[in-house]
Amino acid sequence: MPEQRDEVAPVQPAKGLRDRKAAAAARRQPRSVPPPAHIRPEPVTVTPLAAAVKTGARPTVPTQTTVAADSVAPVPPAGSFSAPIAKVAPNPRNTRDIDTRPDKLAGLRASLRELGQMQPSACVTRSSYLALFPEDEETVPHTFEWVQVGGGRRRAALLLEGMETIEIRVRDSLAATRVSFIRAMADENLADESLDVVEEALVVQQLLAELQSGNAVAELLERTPGWVSQRKNVLLLQPEVQEQMRTSGEARLSLEEVRKGKWHLDSREEQLANLQAWRRRRGLINMDAEATPPPAPRPRVSRVQAAIQRLGKTPTAIAQTLRSELSAEQRRELANELLRD
Repeated sequence: MPEQRDEVAPVQPAKGLRDRKAAAAARRQPRSVPPPAHIRPEPVTVTPLAAAVKTGARPTVPTQTTVAADSVAPVPPAGSFSAPIAKVAPNPRNTRDIDTRPDKLAGLRASLRELGQMQPSACVTRSSYLALFPEDEETVPHTFEWVQVGGGRRRAALLLEGMETIEIRVRDSLAATRVSFIRAMADENLADESLDVVEEALVVQQLLAELQSGNAVAELLERTPGWVSQRKNVLLLQPEVQEQMRTSGEARLSLEEVRKGKWHLDSREEQLANLQAWRRRRGLINMDAEATPPPAPRPRVSRVQAAIQRLGKTPTAIAQTLRSELSAEQRRELANELLRD
């Protein structure tokens, strides 16, 4: 039987020299490459400033419209509203001396002219106030709808500037008790440290009348018992001494001076002698070697006078206030009573 063999594919003969030269020549030929698809560029925008720089001309820069800060009216906080000043009574319990110290309002008046009223004045309704202090009904007549808790200086400054409205926020919760009302008033005044020592003493006096304890007052005001005791002692000083403590600058008699000397234990004559000696040491002496008389104590304002001031002070302003509250018959009756001999 014949032997079987695998078939082998024939081997292709190598190409000749002529074929290799032809392939090399073909490789040397430049390839035909299609041109790239160019993206059309966006048009270039030349700004006026760039054009001016290129041409050498002075660029014209457009001005921006801005609003002056002082021309923007303050935005009232939520819950506040504008009320006629004639309807808002100053706090009869406020110990801050405003009427006799108009010089203290100069800075506040300038601020009101420039910026307006930035903070509303906390108030309670007249009915809520008189429920706590019925003895003040004469001081807060029915011409008023609200009574200030704080912000007495703002009200006085607005009046001096001739303004007719005041921004207020009514919070009858502050009139829950007599103590809560007095404390709210004291907190605002004591927080900005704008009360003098005599005004602080008057706040302590009001709270002592309600709480009957110096320690309770100290806890309520978050002050030390010593702080309260010092203010209680100020109330024992003579009016001339108190007035010297309320002055400003070098002429002010400090609480420390009075406390160290225990002036509150001295008689009136001894206190005035102490004051005279202190003034001599401070150089508050005339050229004739006579002591400059101490400042006279401010006169106490009666409730009737205070009511007149709150109604507008002048007859014209008082008449305008009453005209809005009284009927024609009531005004005629009032006029007849006033003209009666």
